[in-house]
Amino acid sequence: MTAFFLDGKKMEFSLDATIEVAENRDLVRFEIKEEVNRHFLKVSNTTPNVGDKIEFYGNAGGGKVVTVTTGKILAVGQERIEIDSPIQGGNSGSPLVQTSDGCVIGVTTISTFNHISGDASKVGTRYDPKVKLTREFAVRFAGVTWKPIPYGSFLKSVNVYDDLCVFYQSMKKICLADRQIGVYEYQLPDLKFVGARRLNDYMRKIAQSDEQEKKAWDRLVMMREKNKLGAGPNRYGPREFEIAWKTYKDKATKAYRTRKEILSKVLAYCKSIEVLSPDEKEDAVEAFGQQYRTYCEKYRMQLKGIFPTRDN
Repeated sequence: MTAFFLDGKKMEFSLDATIEVAENRDLVRFEIKEEVNRHFLKVSNTTPNVGDKIEFYGNAGGGKVVTVTTGKILAVGQERIEIDSPIQGGNSGSPLVQTSDGCVIGVTTISTFNHISGDASKVGTRYDPKVKLTREFAVRFAGVTWKPIPYGSFLKSVNVYDDLCVFYQSMKKICLADRQIGVYEYQLPDLKFVGARRLNDYMRKIAQSDEQEKKAWDRLVMMREKNKLGAGPNRYGPREFEIAWKTYKDKATKAYRTRKEILSKVLAYCKSIEVLSPDEKEDAVEAFGQQYRTYCEKYRMQLKGIFPTRDN
């Protein structure tokens, strides 16, 4: 990893050394490989005030140029600073500088949408999306707890975390799909970390069991449609329908059990993974657990409803 100055010269980092990751903040810091004869920004050791003027730098909107955005502080918390200037793509990670002394008071991080609500007290204020569509936040340095970690382990952690997020969204789409209208298409996510690729194997098993159920159901539909056309040598008899219904029931039950087993394994995976923070792990386990319970109950009722007789 290399940083370039505007005059074309570069600054390299000691990636073979241990980097430091903030345990309680979205921050990482690297050691400079060799001494660079440059003027560096200084981190402020004072608490910023609401109304202070600020500016931050970056590559807002792309273009490979350094941009400057000015504004003021709207609110200050123990970990965050809210500002009134829009943070665009290319500004994330930019130093937030207090113009009065030129010191860095934070790192621009995230822009969130103002939520629409029926709260009349928000109308006309900066919390009203009609007045201000977004809210922008920077991360403070005060109170950061730094944890040393090898650079390779850090990248591995990032990949695993990204994989879990991508997989969760994919799995959620599958489990929330309405099976009664025939949603059986699966797009396996691109997972980077080898240890997480087994998650794709889980999705393949779900796809295979669902496809078998779909084929059994399609055969039943085809048999009924042919019988509606009238008597003839191709008409299916009660025995053939009984076999087809039993096949469909077996395939549907297998699909139910497969999803139940897979979600159990995903829950176990989330509980065992070490790169998630305790809060993130708790959220993931709760999300999958609730999804698992809801799915099992929904499918239990579905099976109960479609299997009373072979003629329904």
